[in-house]
Amino acid sequence: MSTTFRRLVATREFWAGALFTVLGLAFLVYSGQYRIGTPERMGPAFVPGALSALLIVLGLASAARGLGPSATPLALGRLRPLAVIVLAVVLFAALLMPLGLVLATAVLVLVSTQAGDAFRVRDAVVLAAGLSVLAAAVFVWGLGVSAPLWPALFPSATPAVP
Repeated sequence: MSTTFRRLVATREFWAGALFTVLGLAFLVYSGQYRIGTPERMGPAFVPGALSALLIVLGLASAARGLGPSATPLALGRLRPLAVIVLAVVLFAALLMPLGLVLATAVLVLVSTQAGDAFRVRDAVVLAAGLSVLAAAVFVWGLGVSAPLWPALFPSATPAVP
């Protein structure tokens, strides 16, 4: 494997470009099932197709920039915070219906605080309690989202699902 290739795949620019290119290609393929039309009479795929092409060009340019001397090396040691945040979001999604919004939000915050080094346990608990109340106030009471507030153990506190 050549040194240039190793340096290419170990840069942030390459992976950002690869992500943009793949997303652009996916959207281009998806929009291909619709009529493109002309600039005078645009079809439903015209704007998504143009934006997809732009995203592909941007991705290829970013990946090519990874060959240059100013390319930023990929810091693999920083993958732990990303993994912790993804885990927290997945747990929130899995626990929302069985535990309710308040407890699922608390789990989200408590797990997310493990991604960094700045939080102490007391701070994390206070933040989890505050954000759980805020989430309930905004989404359930303010916007009327029909999500359970608490587990099924407390049926009177759970709003009815339409």
